[in-house]
This record gives sequence, structure tokens and C-alpha cells, in this order.
Amino acid sequence: MDIRDLLGIRVLQVIVGIQVIVGTQVIVDIRVIVGIQVIVGIRVIVDIVDIQVIRVGLDSQVILDILATQGTQGILDILDGLDIRG
Repeated sequence: MDIRDLLGIRVLQVIVGIQVIVGTQVIVDIRVIVGIQVIVGIRVIVDIVDIQVIRVGLDSQVILDILATQGTQGILDILDGLDIRG
């Protein structure tokens, strides 16, 4: 299933950050301020307390394209290449 069909392109335009759960499960959290979350992947455990927000210098269209073509592994590959400071 195309990620755009699953999430809707309009919703993805307002992505403001990426949340990664330590381990193999990943979610993309959009509209962080209002707390609306979209699940990406087959199974996700959402626990706000244990999730660290990672801000990346990518606009929503780039994230959309990565998700549509490479899935969550594409996002993980990008995060692996970033110098992330907590």
C-alpha cells in the first residue's frame, strides 16, 4: 500500500518532526502540538514519555517522498547519517 494512500498527502504536508522509538518500531508524529499521531509501519507502540523528538532539516515533501519510496527504513537511514545531539 502506498503511504500516501494510507496517510493522505494533505496530512503529511504538516509534518513538523520525526519521533523514533528505540528498537525496531518507528512512528512519524505529525501535528505534534495538537497531539495527532499517524502510525507508520505494521506495529507501533506509542509512549510519549519514552519518545525523543528528533528535529531534522527536511521539509514535509522530502519526508513524504522518502516514506513513499523507501518506507520507514529510508527514514532510519537518514537518521543514521545525522549528527543528532540531545
